[in-house]
Amino acid sequence: MLTGLAYLVMKTERAKVHLDSLNRELALFAKEPYTVVTREDAKNSRYIRRTQLKSINPIMGMLLGEFLYCLRSGLDQLAWNFALPAAQQKYPKLVCFPIFESVSRSEDRRNFAKALAWFPVDIAKEIEALQPHKGLGSAQDHPLCS
Repeated sequence: MLTGLAYLVMKTERAKVHLDSLNRELALFAKEPYTVVTREDAKNSRYIRRTQLKSINPIMGMLLGEFLYCLRSGLDQLAWNFALPAAQQKYPKLVCFPIFESVSRSEDRRNFAKALAWFPVDIAKEIEALQPHKGLGSAQDHPLCS
């Protein structure tokens, strides 16, 4: 039987597979990102060249989504394993890795405090330190919000 943290490893390894596939697709696209069409305009004695950006392969969006999903799922697996047993029993569908871009509203502060209460104090401090609203820059630029 797998231990809880083994799922985190599996999720991050799977995320790497998706990232590698995405990078291969991006490299293929970067080799020829556009087409150039030339036509002769004999009436005006000139050539017309049109450069068109090729369509991005839809698989790229799917691979990016799967990559991000695996990372998020891994964080949730990690949170579940570190959550207090009482939280796992009382809130089995709610325990996840909390990510708060802001706690400026009282409701956000209250929800953030509730989420942190699901974890032992030392784990809650680590989770709090990783929050986007604790960062130096914009919360939207934080790795957990990307």
